[in-house]
Amino acid sequence: MMLMMRRGRFPSNDKAKFEEVLSNLREELDPLLSPVQSLVAQKLHVPTASLKWGASTAETSLFGLGAAAFAEVFVIESGYLIVTATESPDVRRLSVALERTDNSNDPSEGMLSFTLATIADQDAAGLLDAVAGKFETALGSSISTFRYTNDRFKELKAEAVSEDLPQSDEAITVSRALSDPDVRKLAINIKSSRGGLLGKELSKYVSEDDRRKDLMNQLLSEGVVTKEVVVVCSGTQSQIVRVIDRTSLDKLAQEGLRCACGKPINEEIPEDLLILTDLAVILLDKSRWLSVLVREELITLGVPREDILLECVIGADEIDCIALVGGELTIFELKDKEFSVGNAYSFGAKMGLLSAEQSVIVTTEFVSPDVKAHFSRSRASDRRVSSRGADNSDTLHYVEGSDFQSELQGVISKIYGIRGRRLLDVAMRSLTPDSASLVAVIESHSVRGEL
Repeated sequence: MMLMMRRGRFPSNDKAKFEEVLSNLREELDPLLSPVQSLVAQKLHVPTASLKWGASTAETSLFGLGAAAFAEVFVIESGYLIVTATESPDVRRLSVALERTDNSNDPSEGMLSFTLATIADQDAAGLLDAVAGKFETALGSSISTFRYTNDRFKELKAEAVSEDLPQSDEAITVSRALSDPDVRKLAINIKSSRGGLLGKELSKYVSEDDRRKDLMNQLLSEGVVTKEVVVVCSGTQSQIVRVIDRTSLDKLAQEGLRCACGKPINEEIPEDLLILTDLAVILLDKSRWLSVLVREELITLGVPREDILLECVIGADEIDCIALVGGELTIFELKDKEFSVGNAYSFGAKMGLLSAEQSVIVTTEFVSPDVKAHFSRSRASDRRVSSRGADNSDTLHYVEGSDFQSELQGVISKIYGIRGRRLLDVAMRSLTPDSASLVAVIESHSVRGEL
């Protein structure tokens, strides 16, 4: 699931223009709220427009949302389009600092603030931009893309020293190749071999001929290794000379180059030699390939690149990844092996130190059952001592196995869902008639003698 948002403002005296666009959208799309409002009004025997819809004044004041002037939820493919407009929202009273946005200055009096958002399983930017364009044309005001910010993330970003990992398409291709356990295991063996690995030695690590050939082609085509040629002395089995390709041997033989045993160099045994590329060495070291793939997956899921910090050092602590996901400060621990109890204590300390709202453990293998039991006990204890009684049981996520990218999508969708629910909560308040409106209905019926 992805959360995409736009925000703008317009003068209160342009309400009719806003309402006209909203009315047209109800004809073009599939509205969810207005049909229910019509049924409620019908039950009360009054026109829908005669009722004031939304939370009471006391409730909106409590949440700092302002009185809802308009709200509608449209059912779209694989999700919802949410349109809300509020009168004079006082962002200074928001109880959670990260509800603020990059451009969320307090609107001046007489202005309405409106939000367009899509919550969908696929990218709905096209629809969102088209709807925003309709409002811009009608209201003559600009609507900008925005995202939630987080003061704590800003502090950490200013303090953190993060590594600038490769971002090129080539780096992503190599990282994806290294995510294959067989490719990664072979790359590690090539790295540990002094001067490279002879092609004939691949059989030590991959027994099946077809699989060995496939891996060789994959390593070469995806930029993990390069292939050179080394001459091996038939007498001593020592490597004598290394060249770029076999055609170079004939030139060297013509120039009189001989093996140490006296044979012409082109009469000795040429062998393919596999050597890791410089980029593969960098990405294999410290499992940087995993960090690169997590970063690219986050970007694909709508997290801006500037909101992702990799391989961070904050004080004496090392954090694999810190990201701002839908306004939630999220930290990641990345492991190319089992996540054990020893890792759990260290990560638990970081979670508390950084005051992370969301924490994600990503491992290409599995999280130890003892780790899950440890965190379950720890977080149950936190809930008991919490003065707010907040339930934090769904703020720690596990991503396990070689198919970690698809698993990560589910976790990020879940985090986006937190914000999505809040946006829907604001809109869904419009299903309830304001209490003053209901009392006015009773008084009106009494006057007419209908009660």
